Parts: sequence; structure tokens; C-alpha cells
Amino acid sequence: DQKESKRWSCTDVSHWIQSHHPEFHSYVQLLKRENIDGARAFKYTNDQILDQIGVKHAKERASMSSTLDQLRSVMSNNFYDQF
Repeated sequence: DQKESKRWSCTDVSHWIQSHHPEFHSYVQLLKRENIDGARAFKYTNDQILDQIGVKHAKERASMSSTLDQLRSVMSNNFYDQF
């Protein structure tokens, strides 16, 4: 639910990605720099976010896209207090 996602700050989003997918550590600072918080994670498509943070390689795009989908699922299921 998009209302719940508004509770997630840029730091929350970055922390979740870093803790669940440490292989994307190089993108965490870029997500923060681009202010990708919970609301923006729902507002923008995966391609828009990946373009914004500069993910170019197809394999990384596919994997990071899956990670963003997982993040949205966690946010929409009200798991804010459980990450």
C-alpha cells in the first residue's frame, strides 16, 4: 500500500537493500543521492529508478529490478517495523 510506503525514508530504503542484497552496496549511496524513498519507489518504474542511478548492465538491471519488486512487497505488506 502506497500510504504505508511513505513511512520509508531514503535511509530506510537504502538500509533494506544493503541488508538484504549487499551485492548492491555500490548503488546504495546513489539511491540516497537521488532521494529514492518509499513513496518514490512506488511512484517510479524500475526502469526509471535504474536509469536514475545508472545501472547499465542487463544482468544487474534484472537483479536490481527484482530487488525493487521485493522492496515494494515488503513496504506494501506493512513490514516497516520488521526490517
